[in-house]
Amino acid sequence: VGALVAATGGSLWIAFAAVLGTLMDNVTNKGWTTLLETCLGFLFGGILWAVWRGFELSLDSSLPAALFCMIGLSAYLLVMSNSWHQRQVQLRQTRADLKDRERQLISTNLTLNTKLEENSQLQQRLKESHQFQIVLMEAIPVPIFYKFIQGRYLGFNKAYEDFLGKTRSELMGKTVFDIAPKSLAETYHLKDQQLMTDQRVQVYESQVKDDAGGIHEVIFHKACFLDSGGKVQGLIGGILDITKQKLSEKSLRNSKQKLRAIFETANVGISIVDRDGRYQMLNQRWADILGFEIEEMKGRSFQQVTYPDDLPLAKAKFQDMVDGKHASYRSEERYVKKDNSVLWADLSVAAICDSEQRVEFVLGVLVEKQATVPDTYPLSLNALVAGCNQKTARDPVLNAS
Repeated sequence: VGALVAATGGSLWIAFAAVLGTLMDNVTNKGWTTLLETCLGFLFGGILWAVWRGFELSLDSSLPAALFCMIGLSAYLLVMSNSWHQRQVQLRQTRADLKDRERQLISTNLTLNTKLEENSQLQQRLKESHQFQIVLMEAIPVPIFYKFIQGRYLGFNKAYEDFLGKTRSELMGKTVFDIAPKSLAETYHLKDQQLMTDQRVQVYESQVKDDAGGIHEVIFHKACFLDSGGKVQGLIGGILDITKQKLSEKSLRNSKQKLRAIFETANVGISIVDRDGRYQMLNQRWADILGFEIEEMKGRSFQQVTYPDDLPLAKAKFQDMVDGKHASYRSEERYVKKDNSVLWADLSVAAICDSEQRVEFVLGVLVEKQATVPDTYPLSLNALVAGCNQKTARDPVLNAS
């Protein structure tokens, strides 16, 4: 009877332990682990019986032996129940942690999706901005280039290719020593190094030799570009071709030199006065005709050296020219020299206008007449008549009259 009870109870407890272990751990193989632990519980009860009664086996000892086994199982069950409870608590905590992590993962996933979408939009804007820069550079007629800090060309626009007469494949990745004469390349390189050291806008005049061998007078405009940390990554530059301007300046200088030579060596008096009639420039011949030094004449006005009787008409003609009523005129006028003597002269006058066709200066050409009035100013009527008679005597036309 004891053996039967023990066998029946053991079977039930084994089945319960297997199911309980499976439920507790949610893993099937853990049930077999619990089965082994149950057997150990039986063994523990048997060991207690053996210690107490030895290995005696009879009908009288069967029931106590079974009870001892049940006690071992009960002790094991208490231990396992406590362990199961702790595992349930841990499981609930783990499930709560998993839910928190799941919520965090969902939130993180949403954040990542938002970041990815923003990054995608940013990449699209960067792409559009880069495309805009390319189109803008290609549309600018000024040659533009940019290169790495090592001096190798990173890019340029179509105008730069056309300016040098080289293709993109011939320029990309090259340095100035690869595409320019040594003397010019050394100048460019030294300027680039100075720019990257100073990190300021750099403007200087130099020359560029194109692929056909032509020399261009140019002005370089350069500046550094930096990374997000403020470190120099390279430079960008533009080229302004001033060859035609230089030729024009040279031609203008030559013209000025020629005009100056004509102005100084002319056998007639030449002067320039402002709108008020004050002498701004005059040559030596004009000063000699009136008996003054050039420096003495500067600052004076033509009104101060014009004979008083001729002054009203001279001022009226001059004012008409300043007002734009006529561009030039000729007249025969009398002037008072430094020694107060009076001379007759032919005066040709022309207006010099500004960009708005407003008279700015007046150019005069003075030719001295052969006959001069010998008396000093102011002249008496008799002397004036004598002078006129003398002039008439020397003029065949007037004499015939």
